[in-house]
Amino acid sequence: MENNKSESNRLQNFKIEEPEDLLVLLPQTVYNHCKRVALCSSVIAEHTENGFNIFDIPPKTSLPVLMHFGGICHDIGKVLANNTDNYLRHPEAGMNVLTMNKEAFFDNEKHAKIVLEIVLNHHEYLDGSGFPKGLQGFDIPPPAWICTIANDLDNRMYEEKVFPKSNKHILKEMKKQVGIKYFEYAVKCLEKSWPQLMEMYKKWMK
Repeated sequence: MENNKSESNRLQNFKIEEPEDLLVLLPQTVYNHCKRVALCSSVIAEHTENGFNIFDIPPKTSLPVLMHFGGICHDIGKVLANNTDNYLRHPEAGMNVLTMNKEAFFDNEKHAKIVLEIVLNHHEYLDGSGFPKGLQGFDIPPPAWICTIANDLDNRMYEEKVFPKSNKHILKEMKKQVGIKYFEYAVKCLEKSWPQLMEMYKKWMK
């Protein structure tokens, strides 16, 4: 318990000057996962088309860029995840670190709010079965919908190591979770981006 507390204090006091300072704190596997989730989130966001009003994005703001940044940062709280309890709190830990370093990261409060929502809620599911708060339905901020799907996709791809074998079953199974874990709109964006995403995984999983 004391080790967990001292590690928490160390991270809470860590001042970030550049976004890259976050990544050096992560194990290599988590760092690579964050990069992939960032890229996947950005690609999926490109297919939101007329759904930008859902995401409440400020004028002249790029949703794919914000989603990429949120994906890069989404697991920074795992620096503290040295036991199960801390793992379940890693979204909140990551949000706290970013909140304390907002001036170094964001040029306005709206951008900060969107990225912080992604980091805090990327494990929340539509039916309330996620964490850290067990949010349900539209209590989950829309930007997190995309990161959740990108995060789950990357975990599935690397857990099953399905590429270059058939991977269509992953998309099929994720579509079955519409209305349970995932919002239909987000899954439709995933489906539209699937060919591009699989080309990316083809390169990553060589």
